[in-house]
Amino acid sequence: MRIGRKIAFVGGGHITEMIIERLLRTGITIKGEIIVSDPRGERLESLFDKFEVNTSSDNTVAISQAEIVFICVLPQVVDEVISEFGSGMQLKRKVIVSIAAGIPISKYEVILNELPIVRALPNPPSRFGSGIIPVSFNNNVGDKDRADIMTLICSLGEYIEVEEKYINAVTSLSTPATVYYYIESLIEGGISSGLGRAEAEKIVFQTIKGSLDVWQYTGEKPSTLRDEAATPGGISIKCLDRLQSLNFRQAVIDSVVKGKERADLFSR
Repeated sequence: MRIGRKIAFVGGGHITEMIIERLLRTGITIKGEIIVSDPRGERLESLFDKFEVNTSSDNTVAISQAEIVFICVLPQVVDEVISEFGSGMQLKRKVIVSIAAGIPISKYEVILNELPIVRALPNPPSRFGSGIIPVSFNNNVGDKDRADIMTLICSLGEYIEVEEKYINAVTSLSTPATVYYYIESLIEGGISSGLGRAEAEKIVFQTIKGSLDVWQYTGEKPSTLRDEAATPGGISIKCLDRLQSLNFRQAVIDSVVKGKERADLFSR
């Protein structure tokens, strides 16, 4: 569903490229409704060559032309971008969507206190429309703006609306890096047991996919499905016993907490 609103991206990095690709691929917007600003001419040229979107080296030009403004810059650049909003620019009817990691909504509200502001953080699978994106809104976001923003976000995958204080926890929990690490370890376990790499990769892929399918189709708790798969005295129990002896569960829990704590440092 096309929303029919002009969209600016401040910052032309890889996240901007990913979002634009998803928006155009899903038909939520068209190339003529998008403008990207970035000081790097080579990035603007690359985005124009790939998507034929409008570009500018001046943030204020891009912002002035848009109704929805995505802030997709490094955290240390956000203050500079916000200051440009305060330079007399017409701000009516604009929605700010912050993709800058670790930057709270309150940072924007110091200058943009009357504007609807959204904070969202895509994760790497968002590139293929399979992400999980935490989203928070300030009190100025009305129903129409909320609906349009959620339409945009849904092009990246699933979303979860949370209080802003929980965004860092979602960010840590949703990193695919730990999942890939477990997948990598399973593959190495198969190889250590005598299988070839190609065979181990195929088996691990289908096992994880099948496990997710069962979870989705049955709606059962993972603990219930684990117990059903682990026959007493069987092979699965032996695998679980070894993981438990190595405190696997607590290691995973600790990894999520440590990631969240790291994100909290960026938010200060």
